[in-house]
Amino acid sequence: MKLPRWPSNPFGRGNTPFDPRTGAYLPLVDQGVLGVFTLVEEGHDTLACTDRDGTPALIAKPGRMRRSTYDGVTFAVPNVGDVTYAHAETLLAVGEREGDDGTTTETQLITPSYCVGDKLVAFKHHEHDRVAAEGWDELANYGASDQYLLEWEDTGYGREWAVV
Repeated sequence: MKLPRWPSNPFGRGNTPFDPRTGAYLPLVDQGVLGVFTLVEEGHDTLACTDRDGTPALIAKPGRMRRSTYDGVTFAVPNVGDVTYAHAETLLAVGEREGDDGTTTETQLITPSYCVGDKLVAFKHHEHDRVAAEGWDELANYGASDQYLLEWEDTGYGREWAVV
């Protein structure tokens, strides 16, 4: 059997070694680090999604977008003072929070908002770096314990909190 030449990519670097088991060149990076998912339902800390094959997957929101990260926590904000963030369940919807600096209260939303059918890019955590989802029982169809280690986390690319 004659092995194929090592062709160069457009940048002039040689490819990785040839794998005779698959008949292809070995990948340069771990192919399982990023995944593309379709959003089915949004929770406070998690996103219920499906992968390309339609398999259900529960994905953690980015840390700065999670309810558990900010709920009842006070931060020192430059030129403003101390701001306390709250997520009053009876008043606010998923993807909403309130910031209160003692004199003014403002409602903030994640923008652009998560919409059913959105394509999301998530990255995979190593076993010891998984994210603990706390109190995400609002996603009733994905029942599990209150503390569940999530393998995937949304990159949150382009999303931030904005004042209503």
